Amino acid sequence: MQTIWGDPDRMTRQYFERYCKNKNSKDWRDWPYFAGDGAVHAADGYFRILGRIDDVINVAGHRLGTKEIESAALTVPEVAEAAVIPVPDELKGRVPEVHASLKPGVTGDGALAQRVSKAIETEISPIARPRKVWIVPDMPKTRSGKTMRRVLAALSTGGNHGRHHDARQPGRGREDPPAGRGALIRRLGRIPCTRRVQGIQLAAASRAGLRRS
Repeated sequence: MQTIWGDPDRMTRQYFERYCKNKNSKDWRDWPYFAGDGAVHAADGYFRILGRIDDVINVAGHRLGTKEIESAALTVPEVAEAAVIPVPDELKGRVPEVHASLKPGVTGDGALAQRVSKAIETEISPIARPRKVWIVPDMPKTRSGKTMRRVLAALSTGGNHGRHHDARQPGRGREDPPAGRGALIRRLGRIPCTRRVQGIQLAAASRAGLRRS
């Protein structure tokens, strides 16, 4: 197994020591690997993955898991995929913001965004109410299909989303995209886009930064 570059002891501390009962043991079975994911062992015998235990949003002292909020958003039948990112809030510290893509043939509007927000309140609590629900046509993905939440977070906060390229457009977009939300929004004039639903500007801007032509 690979270690952490330049700090092999950190590999042991971070991934193996937490549940090791005998630190002098040379038996690998005494050193269980800590993956950082939370799960429950249900009565039917199955393990159900809950998500990253460190992937939480502290909303006014309430620790909310992003996976829980995303699962609540997916209870709306029209929603195909959801991603939750934290954004700063002067009163609560951090609040969730939801990006939701819809199933094929479904058109989004403000009413659907309200339904997503209401579903989150019903499934979890009003404290989990998102500041904004963006209805988007697609999500930025890595080559392995993982949602690039740092890109969504940068679009929501106006930060820098770093170097990346769209996994579905190999070889493109390897240069640094325009930094900040405003710079990406200004690229909308060069993007063919006929759907004008809530949040489409952010989605199109994301795709502009990822799919440089």
